[in-house]
Amino acid sequence: MNSSGSISPLVASGLGVRADGPTQAPFHNPNPQARDNNPSESATTLPPAPTSEMGTPSYRLAAAVTAPPGAEAEFLLVRQLPPTPPLGVEEEGEYGRYVDSDLYDLPSAPLRRLADGEPARPGVALAGAEAEGSLDLSRLDVPAALHQILSQLGLTNAMCGEWRLLKHIVEAEFGPDAGVNTVLIITSLESKPEALPDSCKWMSKEGARELLSDVKPGGTRIGPYVHVGFVKSELSSDCTAGSTLVSQEYPPGITLVPMKSSTLRPFRTTNLVVIQATSGTCASKRSDYFACGDALLIDPGCCSQVHTELADLVNSLPKKLLVLVTHHHNDHVEGLSVVQRCNPDAVLLTHENTMKRIGKGNWSTGYTAVTGGESICIGDQELQVVFAPGSYRWSYGASPCQYQCTNCRRSLCRAWKCNIGQ
Repeated sequence: MNSSGSISPLVASGLGVRADGPTQAPFHNPNPQARDNNPSESATTLPPAPTSEMGTPSYRLAAAVTAPPGAEAEFLLVRQLPPTPPLGVEEEGEYGRYVDSDLYDLPSAPLRRLADGEPARPGVALAGAEAEGSLDLSRLDVPAALHQILSQLGLTNAMCGEWRLLKHIVEAEFGPDAGVNTVLIITSLESKPEALPDSCKWMSKEGARELLSDVKPGGTRIGPYVHVGFVKSELSSDCTAGSTLVSQEYPPGITLVPMKSSTLRPFRTTNLVVIQATSGTCASKRSDYFACGDALLIDPGCCSQVHTELADLVNSLPKKLLVLVTHHHNDHVEGLSVVQRCNPDAVLLTHENTMKRIGKGNWSTGYTAVTGGESICIGDQELQVVFAPGSYRWSYGASPCQYQCTNCRRSLCRAWKCNIGQ
């Protein structure tokens, strides 16, 4: 919970606990007869994921268009379209009510890779691009993507000053494909336009930081490109700093770290979720928290090849650590022994049926059972456990293998990231 009093729910399955929105959006289960409610079963070993390369990533161009020099330090945002509901879910009704407010972000557009033999398109020079050795912008159709972006803002390139490369953001290995890398560029307008499209607005860095750190129900939300481009260095929990792990933090204090695991094909990784305080200690005056900590790990499941990286991550976290397990599958519990070895005082939270299946080889000491309704405090954030039993076993869309993005309410399955605006 932030100072506004908003709460981020955690959802407890009948067999475990998962991070989710207030209510899980329904998902199609191709095997409705397969139910995982037999506590006598042991931890399930999933078929190994393939080890082949994922191929070539696609790209997206995002642009920060700032006010003219000498004017108030602001940049332009565009209201994002709501995400498409998952297959089989009607836009109206239960799913539709998840998106409860406007989401604004930097304008963006798909960045097409030029075909072999297709000549580079002239028209846009990016200062600083030559310093980014891993990115060959000459093979990407920057002019076409930039035209789409400026059209969203009601601007032309003639109204802009020099374009500069701000960041090249390489997406973490969420899989099963190679993902979407982002090229973030920046410019200043020569003069401030008299009018903007209704979907656009000016925003200051301070205003964006406040909206990101103090989310209010029904209030304006700020998207991931603003976070990465302008305020991440100030609000980031930075749990993978100095690590070889590639992660995604959004919103501030909530980080997805895809860890190589024995998950279902065609995926290769399972999302480890790390929740940390973004400022100070618990801001709430309540004294009835079920559990409190300075950091929370959700589903530390990974194969032995990355146990060293997991140990480094755990050692970088505060010692007052909570660990929450959604369910017993190996790709969600294989790293528990590493967590316990690095931090013997860590407190494990899970459903009692899940604990019966985990086995002492993964966690050798006691645990704290959760059943739903418990409030958990992580620094300045408050989370609530919600009981939500699901039907799953080997199916994609299996509910305890999923999370939801608290901003767009789309499923965060074991290999999904928030790409609002795509």
